[in-house]
Formats: sequence, C-alpha cells, structure tokens
Amino acid sequence: MHAALRSPAQSQRAAPADSPGLLGHLLWNALCDDAGCSVTLFLPDAQIVWANARTVIDYEWHMAQRQSPEAPGSALDPLGKPLDHVLSPAFARERAAFIARAAASGEVLVYESILRGVRQRVCLRRLRVPDAAPAPIDPTAPGLQTYVLVVARRLRAIERIEDALPPNAVLLTPREQDRGPLAALSQRELEVLKLVGEGLTSPSIARRLHRSVRTVEGHRNSICKKLGLSSNADLVRVAIHAGLGELADAPDAAARGVDSPPGTPGSGSAGNETAGKSPPPAKRKGRTSA
Repeated sequence: MHAALRSPAQSQRAAPADSPGLLGHLLWNALCDDAGCSVTLFLPDAQIVWANARTVIDYEWHMAQRQSPEAPGSALDPLGKPLDHVLSPAFARERAAFIARAAASGEVLVYESILRGVRQRVCLRRLRVPDAAPAPIDPTAPGLQTYVLVVARRLRAIERIEDALPPNAVLLTPREQDRGPLAALSQRELEVLKLVGEGLTSPSIARRLHRSVRTVEGHRNSICKKLGLSSNADLVRVAIHAGLGELADAPDAAARGVDSPPGTPGSGSAGNETAGKSPPPAKRKGRTSA
C-alpha cells in the first residue's frame, strides 16, 4: 500500500486501500475532487505518502520558492518527502508534532491554520490499514500501518474554528503561522484590510477604529503599495481570499447565528451609516407646520 500511495500516477484518483468497495471510492473521490479540500496522507514522521491534485500543486509551489530556478522537476515532487522539505522549517516542525500526536493518540485534532495568508480549517485523523485491506477493517488488528489523514479547507470570514469541530475533537492553537504576503502588513493595516473586505467605506472604517478618514486612507494606500495592488476592488478580493472579510450576500449568516457583516442591512453595527436610525419622515406636499 505504501508504494502505491506514493505513486504520482495514482495520486489523482486511487482511493486508499481501506475504502470499502465502490461506495468508498465514490466518497473518497468526492472528498478529493469535489469538496474543494486539500487532502494529504502522512506517515507518523510527517512524510508525505499521498496527496490529491490540489495539494500537490500547492506543495510544488512551496518547494519551488525554496529551491533554485534550475532545480529539476523531480526535486519539486512532494510525494515521499518529509513536511520540512516542503514548508518553512518552524511551521513544518509544529505541524509534524501535530501529526505525530494524532498517530500516537488516535485523537481527532482540529486547528485554524494560516498558509500563504489564507485562513484554513485543518483536521487530522488517524488511519490504520493493512497492505491488502479486507472489508470491513478491524482497526485493532496487529500488523497495521498507521497513517494520518489531513484534510484542510479555506475558512470563510464568518466562520469560527470553534463552530466547526467534529464530536470529541481536540482543538489546537498553533503558534506558527504562514501569513505569506500579508506578513508585510502591520496589525492596524490588517484591521483595515478586514473591514475593507466587509464592504466598509473609509468614513465607516474611521468611525469603527476611532481614527480620521485621512489616516484610514493612508493605511489603504500603504496596504496597496506593500501588496502591489492598484484599486479598492483588489483590496476587497485579497481580504476575502484570505478569509478576513466577507461581503453582505451571505444568506446563511442568520441561520448560523452569526452577525451580518458590518455595513449590511439589519446588522445594527457602527459600520452601517444608517444603523439604528429611523428613516426620515416623508415630505408632505403643500404647507408645512412651523
């Protein structure tokens, strides 16, 4: 099984050997291809033995950033490599410790991660299977190989990691994060970018942060300069992509019990310039009272 999982030719479609029959393959392909998730299978020592296409492309990008432009294509293949050969050392070491914990304890681990400036929900589950897996599998049988299945997806701005926990999961708080290009921004600039992503204007942001409009405009210009952006639309796009902001057209906000993004009808926030105010009385034709 180990060699089969490491085969790049099989990394697109082949389900791990513990998937029972056709239904297992369908569910596995749906997870890897249709759900928009990054799916990786690790050994307990954080060696990558399988990854879906989405993840392979992402890992190849990280490896390319750490190697010379003349590196051969085989050097950018993440399969069979330890995690610290793909991601930055401190980030990889902490994630490798999470993988080792999941492999040893069998706990379901969940944490919020930031990779290349994008918020993600990451879930780790232990997977113990034999080389030739019968169905059903007895996870307590001797001679099983232990893997850790890691599934990550992007978090929307209105989502909190505490609201996305499976039953009996353990919530972790990573110390190491990869803010990517957003690492160049100050904390105040990150706050401004978040509010821009929620659709607030500069006057609304100024009231929210108790700053002048001129100061807010200065922060916006600084963000654009640091990130190589040229327009307000670019700022909104970057904020939403990073999971920092979300525009008003989120129909499930009320169903989730989450406040609507500031500045939206009914949010009652300071960002909405008319929040809490009664509409002006309609003008009456003819004479008005003194």
